[in-house]
Amino acid sequence: VLLFTRIFDAVTNILMGYVVDRTNTKDGKARPWVKWTILPMFIALVLVFAIPRGMGTGPTIAYITVVINIYYLVYTMSNIPFGTLGTLVSRDPQVRSELNLIRMLGFFAINIVLSFTTLWMVGIFDDGNNGNRGWIITMVIYGIVMSIIFWFTYSMTTERVKPAVAQNAAERAEKEKPLPLG
Repeated sequence: VLLFTRIFDAVTNILMGYVVDRTNTKDGKARPWVKWTILPMFIALVLVFAIPRGMGTGPTIAYITVVINIYYLVYTMSNIPFGTLGTLVSRDPQVRSELNLIRMLGFFAINIVLSFTTLWMVGIFDDGNNGNRGWIITMVIYGIVMSIIFWFTYSMTTERVKPAVAQNAAERAEKEKPLPLG
C-alpha cells in the first residue's frame, strides 16, 4: 500500500506542477489552488483518521488505501501551488529566499508543536470506547486551523510575477502602439 502510494504521489507531483503552469485565472496560477483545496484538504485529513469500525481486514485495508491516496492527491494539489507561490510573489531572489525560509521554518515549527500536542489532544477527546473519536475531533480542530491559515495565505498574497511569454507579449504590444500625433 505505501509503495503504491509513494509512486502515485511522485507521479501526481509532476502532473500538478504541469497543471499549475497552465492555470490562468484572475487570481493567478497558484493562489486559486490554495483556495480550491481548502475544503477537500479538510475532508481528506479527517477521513484518514475516520476508519469505520467493524470492517474486516480486507475492507479496512481497501478503505485505508483509497483514503490515503485521496489525501496525498489533495495534499499535492494544495502543496505544489503553495510552494510555487513564493516565486510568483516577487522577482527578487532575496525575497524569494526569505519567503521559502519562512515557509520551511513554519513547517518545522508546526511539526514540533503537533508532535507534542496531538496525543495529548487525542487523549482529551477520547471517549474510552477504544474507538477513534479522539483522533477525529483532533483532526477536525487541526483541519479548521489549517483552513484558516490557507484562507489567510490566499487572501493576503498577490501574484506579481507574470510568465515570460505573457510579459513578452505585453512588452511587444507596448512597443507596437502607434505614437500619438501632435
